[in-house]
Amino acid sequence: MEESKTDTFLTNQHASRLKQLSIYIQQEKKLSGIREEIATQSSKPTTNELVFFFTKMQAITSSLP
Repeated sequence: MEESKTDTFLTNQHASRLKQLSIYIQQEKKLSGIREEIATQSSKPTTNELVFFFTKMQAITSSLP
């Protein structure tokens, strides 16, 4: 019986970590897309574009676990 509780606990921990990793990967893909978007611009970004970029970055990173 005790072994079953331990197995359940470890399974739940594992599932939780997998979920966190999945969220992290999704957020990293979003950040990567934003980085590529900025990198492909031929001219220097305007102040408004920089504010938009950093606001988006802050929103994404604040939602990370």
